[in-house]
Amino acid sequence: MVRNARAAGAAAAIVYTDAKDFGGAGAKGKRKWFPDARWLPPTGVQVGTLYYGNGDPTTPLWPSCAAGEDCERLSQGELDGSAAMPSIPALPVSARDGETILKAMGGDAAPTEWQGGEGAPMYRLGPGPAVLNLTYIGNDTLATIENVFAVIEGKEEPDRYVIIGNHRDAWTFGAVDPNSGTAAMLEIAERLSKLEKKGWRPRRTIIVCSWDAEEFALIGSTEWVEDNMDMLASRAIAYLNVDITVFGPGGFRPRATPQLDQLIKEASKMVQDPDDPSQTLYDTMIRHHPPIDRVAGAGTDFAAFLQYIGVPSLDMSYGTMASVWGLIALRLADDEILPLNYVSYASELEKCTKLVEGGCTGCPVSFAPLHKSIDQLRKAANKIHKEKMRDLNLSMSNPNFKSQVKERTRSRGSTQGGCDRQARTVAFGSDDRRACTMVATDGWMLAAADGS
Repeated sequence: MVRNARAAGAAAAIVYTDAKDFGGAGAKGKRKWFPDARWLPPTGVQVGTLYYGNGDPTTPLWPSCAAGEDCERLSQGELDGSAAMPSIPALPVSARDGETILKAMGGDAAPTEWQGGEGAPMYRLGPGPAVLNLTYIGNDTLATIENVFAVIEGKEEPDRYVIIGNHRDAWTFGAVDPNSGTAAMLEIAERLSKLEKKGWRPRRTIIVCSWDAEEFALIGSTEWVEDNMDMLASRAIAYLNVDITVFGPGGFRPRATPQLDQLIKEASKMVQDPDDPSQTLYDTMIRHHPPIDRVAGAGTDFAAFLQYIGVPSLDMSYGTMASVWGLIALRLADDEILPLNYVSYASELEKCTKLVEGGCTGCPVSFAPLHKSIDQLRKAANKIHKEKMRDLNLSMSNPNFKSQVKERTRSRGSTQGGCDRQARTVAFGSDDRRACTMVATDGWMLAAADGS
């Protein structure tokens, strides 16, 4: 909106959060907000970045470096002229202050969809008659940020990476975003550490990432991806992100690229809903919002992984996130055959193609080549899925399968044998025996087959 204001010749912009969107339901005077409800109070001010891009603004699409170090950067003049920068002063204010300003405006009434909620004044477009005196004091600062990484090197495939991420910076205190997610990620790190001390090592390398400067246009994660693009494009298996684990009512909310759909469903079936122990997270997800949403836009740190190098990505929110987050990570890190299912990916591509096709009615464009490519993907995905299920069934029907599982487990230094109390303590799922078996062996196939 600030870019549009600049393009229209505005000298400055005032940005506020309308009570209609964040003030809660009900007529004016009857709404409740924090600390009595979860809604933003009239005096609350929402802040965010106005940079129309990701990463360090001075190094667009190439790696940055620490302040004081020598690397190529845009000059101040180039930044000021960039379409990605706001280039005019912009000040966030509260809903109360925004409404006061709107009351003083005249001119034509704004469109109906621009109007406020019940009890709000008529929003008008101006100009005037009021005059607003705006004083903006800011500074241009080049600072150094720090990402923090923890690595558990894989045993069989150390050059393949399962990446877990959360950012730790916040505009204010960050109780929900990102600290609730940070707490879950630290819990996962603690559980993985306990497993590692008992001799377990994943098949593939697990990288746990704490990103800096996410609120300032995803700088930490974007610059790391830009600096390691070739390596990550060939070695990263998936990026699993969580910012928020406390989100109010509404159930488990995953959004992901389609090849992770089946894995999300399987992992969520193993974890109890903390609000209703008789239900799993999968049950709650299906009850509230059955489809798994797609990761889109640039709302958080999956953006560079997905949009720059095409890494399968996941972003989630809800309680007990450490359990389902950890289960998904372990399956990706430990399953002998990667638990990616591209059948749903082909279906999603077909759905999106039909949407585009519907919007191009009458255009001299043929979608036949695209449909053909999607059909080829679907056939290949179905073939791979059938082969995986056939191999699983053959393994489970083998009378020596259990002894092979146990021997393999001992050779990997795990604790599957008796699934002792300590192993259950660090297990990620709600079913102690099944979860313990899974985290201590090579993944879901062994867990599903072993009933000892």
